[in-house]
Parts: sequence; structure tokens; C-alpha cells
Amino acid sequence: MTSKNYVKVGLWVYTSDGEKIGDVAEVSDGKFRVDASMQPDYWLNANDIATLGAERVVVAFPKEALMQHLVEEVQFT
Repeated sequence: MTSKNYVKVGLWVYTSDGEKIGDVAEVSDGKFRVDASMQPDYWLNANDIATLGAERVVVAFPKEALMQHLVEEVQFT
């Protein structure tokens, strides 16, 4: 089950090297906002998801590559 349609608020977000980077705080327009502990929140593209389970999302890149995968904040109209 890796469809971006199943990304839900509250899921834990991990990188491919097993580092927890936060929790899904919001889902919109093929992107999801990560609530990162003691850091500003940021958005990732749902296409970067490698696996999706009942409790966690694992993105397809290691933590050291996180900054290269950030996307612009979703603008609501």
C-alpha cells in the first residue's frame, strides 16, 4: 500500500535510513506537511514515499538528503 491517497495525519515519518523526522500534520495536493519536533514544519512530495503502513510513512531518501526533497508550502485559496 504505497498510494499517496492513504497518507493520513498522525502517521510517523521516517527516512530510508531509519531516522524519524516527524509526523504527518497535514495532507494536500499530493504533498504532506511534516511536524518536525523542535524545528519548523516542512512539506514533502507524496511521490517520495517508498512505503506506507498503518503507523508510518517511509520516504525514499536518507536523512542527509532531506533538504533536497523539500517542496514549497501548499497555498490555500
